[in-house]
Amino acid sequence: SQEPKLVKQYAPHIIEGLHGKLFGEGVIACVKHWVGDGATSHGIDQGDANISWQELNKTHISPFTTAIKSGAMTVMASFSSWQGHKCHGHKYLLTDILKQQLDFSGMIISDMNGIDYLNDDFYLSVAQGVNAGIDMFMMPDNWQQFIKHLLNHVELGTVSMVRINDAVRRILSVKLASGLFSQPTPSKRIFA
Repeated sequence: SQEPKLVKQYAPHIIEGLHGKLFGEGVIACVKHWVGDGATSHGIDQGDANISWQELNKTHISPFTTAIKSGAMTVMASFSSWQGHKCHGHKYLLTDILKQQLDFSGMIISDMNGIDYLNDDFYLSVAQGVNAGIDMFMMPDNWQQFIKHLLNHVELGTVSMVRINDAVRRILSVKLASGLFSQPTPSKRIFA
């Protein structure tokens, strides 16, 4: 929204409504798209937000801060760029700001095939996205190639086991917090 104050007012209520009691009665809220979609030049979808850090932080990051404090456990990375650098590969925005400065302990998920645009070489895109801080990837078509490339990066040390362990810890902690492991299989659940 062009009115961050409005988003900040609604965010806690929306997240509460989505989560419900979780444990089978709600869904995990995902706030998106991190970050700067509304500031792209000429409003171009997947464009470049060529704005200052001060404007990005004040206008575009502040609603995410409220959402995280309100219990959002997942954040989706943006297809857009900030100052010419794709958000899916932006370690400063994903790890340094979101995970460390904002103390976000949940997981970051990619947008659909979001790392495909980081580099012409998909192999390099895999490492860039993982190392930037994305924890879970939506890869409906080339997921097998993604796994192969990621394993190769880990074996070569271009993606560290520390980064893999962080991603796994974040994914599992979100699933545990949502009660996913305490529920029966979907085929055995009773839905009202």
